[in-house]
Amino acid sequence: MNIYKHHAPKFLNKGYSVIPDRGGQKLPAIKEWSKYCNQHPTQEEFNEWSHNLPSTNISVCLGEASGIVALDLDCTDDAVIDLIKHMLPPSPVEKKGTKGWTRFYKYLQGQKTELVKHNGEVVIELLSTGKKTTIPPSQLKGLNYEWTGEKELWELSPSDLPTIPINLLAQIRSKLTQHFPDSYIEGTNIVNGRNDEMKQLIVKLQGSGNTVDDIIKEMIKLDETFNNSLFSDPTENHHTEKYTNAGRFYFSVLNSINKENLIKKKVYDIPILSTSVSEPDKEALLVGKLQSKGINVMPKADLPTPIGALAVIQNWILDNSYIKQPAFAFSAALSVLAVAISRKFVFEGVCSNMYILNIAPSGAGKDAPQQKVKEIFFDIKKDHLLGAGDYVSDASLTDSLGSNVVRLDIIDEASGLLKCVNQGGATYNNKMADILAELYTSSNSKFLGRQTAAGRQGEAYRPNVNLLCSTTPAGFSEGVTMKSLEKGLLGRFLFFKGDYDAPANRVKAPTKLPQNVLDMIDHWCGFKPSGGNQLAGITQEFHLIEATPAAHEALEKVFRHFDDMRRSTDPTHSLLPLISRMYQQMLKIIMVHAVSRCNKELPVVNEVDVEFGHKAILYIFNVARELISDNVFSGSMEKNVMKVYNIIKAAGAEGISRKQIYRKTRNLTKMVRDNIYNDLLANEQIEQYNNKMRILNDTRN
Repeated sequence: MNIYKHHAPKFLNKGYSVIPDRGGQKLPAIKEWSKYCNQHPTQEEFNEWSHNLPSTNISVCLGEASGIVALDLDCTDDAVIDLIKHMLPPSPVEKKGTKGWTRFYKYLQGQKTELVKHNGEVVIELLSTGKKTTIPPSQLKGLNYEWTGEKELWELSPSDLPTIPINLLAQIRSKLTQHFPDSYIEGTNIVNGRNDEMKQLIVKLQGSGNTVDDIIKEMIKLDETFNNSLFSDPTENHHTEKYTNAGRFYFSVLNSINKENLIKKKVYDIPILSTSVSEPDKEALLVGKLQSKGINVMPKADLPTPIGALAVIQNWILDNSYIKQPAFAFSAALSVLAVAISRKFVFEGVCSNMYILNIAPSGAGKDAPQQKVKEIFFDIKKDHLLGAGDYVSDASLTDSLGSNVVRLDIIDEASGLLKCVNQGGATYNNKMADILAELYTSSNSKFLGRQTAAGRQGEAYRPNVNLLCSTTPAGFSEGVTMKSLEKGLLGRFLFFKGDYDAPANRVKAPTKLPQNVLDMIDHWCGFKPSGGNQLAGITQEFHLIEATPAAHEALEKVFRHFDDMRRSTDPTHSLLPLISRMYQQMLKIIMVHAVSRCNKELPVVNEVDVEFGHKAILYIFNVARELISDNVFSGSMEKNVMKVYNIIKAAGAEGISRKQIYRKTRNLTKMVRDNIYNDLLANEQIEQYNNKMRILNDTRN
């Protein structure tokens, strides 16, 4: 019987993450089940398990996703049970299995699995993230699991359940030690020893929003239960004043927590002082709305689906690519129309010139979109709009502007360019970043060029230089630093990230872009605007794009949102240059989308264009944030730590040996590598298992 199929919906509807076990067993019926401690099964997964598994039991995954933990009593020693039973908190939800009982409680942030043993036998176990428990009406050895409490689990939400006292297992261990002095009392390797037990207390209290004052008070209370005080131990501290030592220990643990938050891209934990933080601010801190350094939470956004010519170009590129990369096909389509309309259109003082950077490993399909862009301009005989494939100096960038003021420079491997413009180099290269930044902002004014011995070179009115670049993650990491982000050039780029695992497909019959779309691109390349303004006494011809009232209303809302982000972001934050230009970058995408939608008619921006541009820029910003977080570092040590961490992460649940890591990090000394291992192990970001290193999140229980 498929018990999971018939009973899972009522648990899923209450927010519990439930999975199938094998029929008549407690073993999971699916692979990689432990990930459902952190996420809920999708509707598709539920359907698959319901229809493809003929016989199942049902389990609830514990921890973050379900919002619950379980207390599992398996002890059969009556003397031990009599001693601790009054210490065990009640719960309205309890189940009985083949032996003992299991009670369910509300999950607290940071609550981890731990147990207490007496003479080698498990007395009681707290089950949290990474664990599951089989629940009624599952069957095992011919017996049915039963609910024995006031309620069944599915009848209550996680928030309706009580919580477990924070020091419960420590208190039980202490009680057993006092009453059975000749027995061997132990905990798991998760909570083992004074330091680890104290650390777990801090994690739990910090995650529950307690103030520093209250946390230190609880730390002192726990310390008094130890046989040898941690904070009054002269071998552990320079002095025996316990409050100072407790405070030092607390901030040391908080520092480790935030190192882990940095690597995992989570919101920082902030110490809450009862004397300086109001209740509203305390709540805001807990939900991540107030950060002393950082940016407001951005909504996640998928790559939007365009309308009109953009969609046709994107799909044509995908159909003719061995490795289909929708993000790169979209960025290539954007660049085509951006160059076609170039400086002929202005919207809110902005022209359509774009700097685009596509990032994916070698062989992942970056080249095909670039080649298809070239093919389009060759087919309409506008290849004069294609500029350089690389820059050898700042002079090569500027001196051709007089004859090629509107152009698209397609740079296949941009790591050298990034390294040159961002980290300096020869004297003839060190101004390239400044020139690229000035060219970008001069698209509706005058670029003054550069001063040489022969006079000023490269002057141009309203230059429209577009870049379509690509590089690898390694090239991006080598070419970009935190310092270069502060300079602002990268804030002018639109970032696109490819699918690193996209499969290759045969292109059986290459096709041409439909003639009507080629005609439309050709039309805008040759379009002659009738209006314009004077710039330095010279008439500049362009068409001012108008917007509907609904579009203006939508633009105002987005503008206010982006401006609030800018003003609330720490001035030193690495993403501030990107945030400051989000609205301007969005306007460029909106212009292109309006032209794409209107075919050969003069475009008018409507709310559809605004919605598309908004979604696109949110997607691009999230990509940029992820790329910078994973690949850009403030120093060599941080870069080395992330390199080792990512190598271990890439190995997955199987793990990787130290020898294998050495082969991938030969540039690091043994001392540096060992220090990184120790730091990652101490912060519980990795574990050592069967002589291999693996990420804790990839542990399979």
